[in-house]
Amino acid sequence: NDLDVLGVTVKSMTEPFENETPTGKFLLTTLAGIAELDRDTLLTRMWSGAQHAAKQGRWVGGIVPYGYYIKNKHLEVSSNPMPGCRFSEKDVIEIIFKMAGNDRASCPEIADYLNSMKIPTKYQVDKINNKLTVASATIWHPSRISHIIRSTTYKGIHKYGKNPTHKGSKIINRCVPAIVSEDLWEAANNTLTSNKLFSKR
Repeated sequence: NDLDVLGVTVKSMTEPFENETPTGKFLLTTLAGIAELDRDTLLTRMWSGAQHAAKQGRWVGGIVPYGYYIKNKHLEVSSNPMPGCRFSEKDVIEIIFKMAGNDRASCPEIADYLNSMKIPTKYQVDKINNKLTVASATIWHPSRISHIIRSTTYKGIHKYGKNPTHKGSKIINRCVPAIVSEDLWEAANNTLTSNKLFSKR
């Protein structure tokens, strides 16, 4: 279209059309429409495949939640100690929820505790061997703690499709291995809500 506006004509060496004749313009428009239809059909098939895989509980991409790793395209609890640390990611998640749910600690208090213990927030994973390698960050922030406590993944329900890329997307609730009990999850979230209501602005 840009070339047409500039008065430049296109003649194909492999297709019998040229955009300076009515027939050529019609054929070009038809081919462009077919190409767009093919692209949209391919994207829809890919989206449908991802939705189907997600409903079966398979991990179809995205950031792996802290406390888990991917095995055979499914989430598994990460219970092995992290490099240079006596805690596993599972242990850290349990500490966060117990401090919030049982001790009614605030997110800044939990973050300060984890930072004082020098517990890394996440390790980079060697995609070839699926092994933890280098700490990607070592500082916990209250917002990170809040995000973890709010996540239903840790009580065994992962929500897929919260950031939709397709107009027909719906959130899929799928079961994953739980790290904390539903009662502890509820208690921790009640603490979060209570702290928010009574915090100073």
